[in-house]
Amino acid sequence: MSIVVVGKSSFIARSILDRIGDCGWMYLSHNDALSDTSWVRDTNCLINFAFSPALKSGPYLPDQDIDLALARIIVNRPIHYIMASSRLVYGHGPEKFRIRETYPTTPATLYGQNKLSTENALLSTLDPDRVTILRLANVFGHELYRSLFFGRMLTNLKETEKIIFDTDPRSRRDFFAVWHLADALSIITQKLYPGIFKLGSGIGTSCAVIAPWVIEGFGRGTIESTNDGSITDQYWLDTAKAHAIWPSLPEITQNTIRSDCIDCGSWLKNYATH
Repeated sequence: MSIVVVGKSSFIARSILDRIGDCGWMYLSHNDALSDTSWVRDTNCLINFAFSPALKSGPYLPDQDIDLALARIIVNRPIHYIMASSRLVYGHGPEKFRIRETYPTTPATLYGQNKLSTENALLSTLDPDRVTILRLANVFGHELYRSLFFGRMLTNLKETEKIIFDTDPRSRRDFFAVWHLADALSIITQKLYPGIFKLGSGIGTSCAVIAPWVIEGFGRGTIESTNDGSITDQYWLDTAKAHAIWPSLPEITQNTIRSDCIDCGSWLKNYATH
């Protein structure tokens, strides 16, 4: 099977390449994939990690939707499409909740709204039997200067030896190391199955324990919080549907997450330069 990964410079694509090698997969930038479509001839599965910056904080614009542009290229080809979506399509739930299959999609951010719009555009353009949508948890790994939670935490620790929370550290969220995502995609691409699936650890882990684990690996650091004590945006994903289709998906435990966080702290101390 020939697999093409679009968004080769993204954090996730680079991390997958580091984890599993090219495995015969082809890694392309979205510009290359859109300008030279010769790759479609030998492709069975397309995975996209490219996402327009304009859709991160602005309204949905179809002409900025890279997933939609790729879908239009393969519409008449027998190519299976895997989209990297986000748990943010569900919006913000109660203080403590597990996102189950029946949980409604009520995105509270423009990013979440645009991911949901992209999902719908894909399913309208391609035969749904050719589309797998993965709604991902907080994917983290060896990352500096990435604007999301874990990237900010590692960057602050590296530069100031402090981790500063603007949310209550007791908030529990679903953290999923990118190397487990790489392993999951290796499994999923061996048995392509259509549908919408949640992918994460399936565990709610508080930031109050995530941070000390990272500091343990880094060897030093302190924790501060500017939050007023309000616990908001807690979530963890019910991943039973995905595990039922792909039983060999990685099983994540609290000890797994601890080891992953310590690993990130150790990397930050010994290797991180950019």
